[in-house]
Amino acid sequence: MSQLDVMRTRNNHARLVRHPNACGSHRNCVRISAANSLTHETAKLALVHMLIKDGHEVLTEAIFCTGGRADVLDLDTGDVYEIVASETEEQLVRKCASYPHGLRVIMVKAETGESRMVRG
Repeated sequence: MSQLDVMRTRNNHARLVRHPNACGSHRNCVRISAANSLTHETAKLALVHMLIKDGHEVLTEAIFCTGGRADVLDLDTGDVYEIVASETEEQLVRKCASYPHGLRVIMVKAETGESRMVRG
């Protein structure tokens, strides 16, 4: 894929996110929330670090135009990563119902880093 194609893909995925939340200055920045546990936030940081190290661009705490807030949106692949510490899979499925169609949702267990696709 050419560099121009990569930029187009990243921008197309960023268009799914509310404008103030998708500004270029927030790409590859890690946003944290005191409402989440330290375990949750540490797992998010480790995931984002891995993705950036692999050359991906990401948005954290991405708020979609259709509603809902994702922990991590990989702009290169359109994958949404949801870090779960205390949520059940049923709660996660309900949370992801408002996410834009076509995005793959991957659940990452905060304690172990184990990941599994929830919606694809």
